[in-house]
Amino acid sequence: MGVSNTFGSNVFDLLVGLALPWFFKALISGEAVHINSNGLMYDSVLLLGIVGITVRREINVCYYYI
Repeated sequence: MGVSNTFGSNVFDLLVGLALPWFFKALISGEAVHINSNGLMYDSVLLLGIVGITVRREINVCYYYI
């Protein structure tokens, strides 16, 4: 439960905390927002990998107790 809360919080922060300011900046200035994405692929793969490992472990634990 705590793991899902952590990842849910991070996803919310990224989607709302970054998207809304970028949206308003683009809306007000009329220009596209340029994003420096040098580490984006590494971070995305790392986050998805951790989620996958966590889900796999939870499935194994649930299967063990059944």
